[in-house]
Amino acid sequence: MQLRFVEGNQKRLGNIKLPSAITQGIRRFFATSNALRPDGTWRNWGANHQCRPESFHEPGSLDELVAIVDSARARSKKIRIVGAGHSWSDIVCTDEWMVSLARINELIELDRKNKTVTVQAGMRVADLIDHLDAAGLALVNLGEVDAQHVGGVIATATHGSGSTGSFSSAVLSAKLLLSSGKVIEISSAHNAQYLDAVRTNLGCLGIVVEATLAVRESFNVLKHQKIFETEAAIANAARFLSLSDPYAMNKVFFFPYGRQHIYAAKREELSEPSLWDRLRNPLLAVGDRLTLSVLMNAARQVPIDLKPRFLTAALAAVSTSSYQVGKSYDLLLFAHDPRFKVVAGHIESEIAIPLEGLGPAVTSLFELMERRTFKINGYILARTVTQETAWMSPAHGRDSVFLTFAHFPSEAEDWKAIFAEIEAFMIERHQGRPHWGKINFTNREYAERAYPRYVDFADVRRELDPIGMFANDFIRRHFAVAREAVPMSARPAPA
Repeated sequence: MQLRFVEGNQKRLGNIKLPSAITQGIRRFFATSNALRPDGTWRNWGANHQCRPESFHEPGSLDELVAIVDSARARSKKIRIVGAGHSWSDIVCTDEWMVSLARINELIELDRKNKTVTVQAGMRVADLIDHLDAAGLALVNLGEVDAQHVGGVIATATHGSGSTGSFSSAVLSAKLLLSSGKVIEISSAHNAQYLDAVRTNLGCLGIVVEATLAVRESFNVLKHQKIFETEAAIANAARFLSLSDPYAMNKVFFFPYGRQHIYAAKREELSEPSLWDRLRNPLLAVGDRLTLSVLMNAARQVPIDLKPRFLTAALAAVSTSSYQVGKSYDLLLFAHDPRFKVVAGHIESEIAIPLEGLGPAVTSLFELMERRTFKINGYILARTVTQETAWMSPAHGRDSVFLTFAHFPSEAEDWKAIFAEIEAFMIERHQGRPHWGKINFTNREYAERAYPRYVDFADVRRELDPIGMFANDFIRRHFAVAREAVPMSARPAPA
């Protein structure tokens, strides 16, 4: 496939200098495999879900992928697309056919003038970042992890923090392979009625094989980290995470067992990072993650009545006020690695609530954990996302704050019961919408209540995939899916 640069004189990856090469090396080290394990099972990043697909496919072209879909349709088989396995939910798991797009991963077009990029869905976010950086561009929104496939971050509305929407909001158009074997284009000009469905598609409409994304000029970030006592952190949380500053990308780490909490202020910076900053920032990111993981794992062994004192002292020792200037991808990413499970083993859920409810929600969460004598042995991370139009995005129709619950459980702990109680509490008391790619216990009844455009999405799902080829237990838990194959002639495919 021939790469198209709409505007010439672009830098290419071969011109990247040492600091960027170090960053790339670290990101590739932290990348995960989406292949089957030797025993024929597939396991996600968190190792909390595994399945045994009947068959595993890794096509190298669109034609090969279409052939797989045609074969599955002829055999009445279901298909789930797997990315990098970074979802904590069972959204990917299947006992039928699992298909990876890892080899369908090319950069198709980069338009610097109009600030758009078109890529195949199997490209990893890390590789997309590299291509954009070489052309002086950057992603509008960047989450904590960059090992995922582009198709995966679109499907689940992956996000960062700031005055922008999730990854879904960047989607300008997509090409979707239907269960009929036909590929349709979806954009504001073609099949526009499906655009806000495909932007957060949960992998159940068809297979996104290509997407065009809005991007922006590359930018630097100033990171300023501060420590606050509990009362001050909660009282000022709304100010810390206000959307009034379009250049801010702030986040707050709340530590339920401790008395000190970290406010990480990140905003666009005009000055260029020094060579020293470029060299040390990616290494510091890895160090921060491992330090936090070691502390949380050590806290597992500390008696409950001593945990507040232990964590307060530990956080005070390792988390000092600091300033860093660096490239966006150096300071916005937070290194994760499943190969450090002994050190870094944790589980996550994440729940979006209306932004204006942040203070009361955190206060009531702390009260709940005190009342129920359990706490998150880890942290609660608060990040903002502006309202977006994608029908199944947790930020649909409202400015939101996403609360990530990162928990390092003890061996004997029933963490599922803890997460289920927190989820129910957040849904009932704070209009919570759990992240599709994190641990959740939601179902169809919940989704119908929580998402104003649920019925529209469900109708589009039935229209585009009338035989339910792209459904698994996760999808059937949230939507009514025909169990038996429906002849393709029963409903014509869209033009």
